[in-house]
Amino acid sequence: VRPADANDVYVAQGYLQSVFNKSTRTWKDRTIFDFNKENVTELNISSPEETVELRLDTNRIWQMLKPEASTVKTTEVDTLLTTFSGLNTDDFAEATDALSDYGLDTPQSVISAVLNDGTTATLYIGKEEEGKLYVKRDDKETIFRLFKSNVDRLIKKSDTLKAEGPAPAVETE
Repeated sequence: VRPADANDVYVAQGYLQSVFNKSTRTWKDRTIFDFNKENVTELNISSPEETVELRLDTNRIWQMLKPEASTVKTTEVDTLLTTFSGLNTDDFAEATDALSDYGLDTPQSVISAVLNDGTTATLYIGKEEEGKLYVKRDDKETIFRLFKSNVDRLIKKSDTLKAEGPAPAVETE
């Protein structure tokens, strides 16, 4: 091994190819979303089974509006928001012009968060291939791949989110 701009050469033991031969996925920014989860005021999850709509009320308590009005489990929503607001990719898709190659022309699921400044963070979820699903932000061209287990942490069913007890009167901001 010889450092750049140096005359000294060093002998190193071991296999060094993995240290210097990095794939493009190592160098790329793996961030899909990076926003403050405290700024989210509304969360919508559309899957083939149902559409779930959650909204933060005037007391800053999450309420489910769809498929039925209900209180929600705060820990479930907090975990979902933590995952979504700091989402990183597991891999990158090969470049192609056709969203249909990834099942993103008609996504199977969509999750979106409305922030208090009016912006929306939306993730489209396409088809599964080799244990990973193709995903894409609505405002970017990059197509990412997420392990199915990571997508399952985002696409929650209403039964998982719903808390026991009576449905509240929802007062939204």
